[in-house]
Amino acid sequence: MNKFAIVCSGQGSLDLGIFSFAKQSPKATTVIDTFSNEFNWDMLSVESDKLDLTLNQFSQPLTVATALANWEAIKDGLPKPSYVAGYSAGEVSALGCSEEIDLKTLAKLCKLRCEAMENFAPTHSGMLAVKGVSKSVLLSHLNGSHCYIAIYNEDDHFVIAGSIEEISFYEKLLEESGAWVKRLLVTIPSHTPLLLKATVQIQSGISGLNLSDQQLSIPVIQGINGLITDNMTLGMHSLARAVSEPIQWQQCMQTLVDFGITVVLELGPGGALSKMISWVYPAISARSVMDFRTPQGLQNWVLRELEG
Repeated sequence: MNKFAIVCSGQGSLDLGIFSFAKQSPKATTVIDTFSNEFNWDMLSVESDKLDLTLNQFSQPLTVATALANWEAIKDGLPKPSYVAGYSAGEVSALGCSEEIDLKTLAKLCKLRCEAMENFAPTHSGMLAVKGVSKSVLLSHLNGSHCYIAIYNEDDHFVIAGSIEEISFYEKLLEESGAWVKRLLVTIPSHTPLLLKATVQIQSGISGLNLSDQQLSIPVIQGINGLITDNMTLGMHSLARAVSEPIQWQQCMQTLVDFGITVVLELGPGGALSKMISWVYPAISARSVMDFRTPQGLQNWVLRELEG
């Protein structure tokens, strides 16, 4: 029998219509309202095109709220996933999909992560996607700098993070050497040692959320190492560490394969993860919520793929 997993997107694909799919279901309204109340601004104001989506204070909660709202809109018509994985901010979404954290607490966790990163992120920072260069060559370029590999996607596909000045230097250098590069619309050097103090603050704040050390209903694939856990405490600890340690997404994708996953649904926003999974592992049938117009159409696709 085919096995099903969900993956939760990072912050790179926000736009004015991120809630258009979820709004077709009344259940999604609770997610949007809960996050709006916790952050004290209306998540639906993204539709006005007046928010600077490069700012973490907007992009992070919108990313998490989008994934969770989409999940609320579709989950009742789908079988329970075997695993859930999150990419960067998507790790908060993934824990929310594990169904053991109430929505208000999850919004508080998202706010805790968001504020800790803003408190300790160096100013004038950014991230750059790089493809077409090996790990050893990339590390040789970064040696002696204050830029770091933040995300490992494939053998020749990475995200680096650091100061805007150094990111601009490497963008020019790597592009001239033949690599594909793309500046990401984020202003915080996530998943690097530059945010060690943010990890400490998150770990401290998690204790105040009064979460019990219970088993997760849907096991989570940890971003920092690709290992599976069904323990709430371990999942929270991993999420905090991931703020200042690199994301091993390549290992997360390999874990999906190793544990027999054949169908993957990305909850959005965007579809970068499902495209990456399809490219690296074409035997996996991977799509994003954003590929579908209606919850019913999405549910029909998942069920059809699982029966195949």
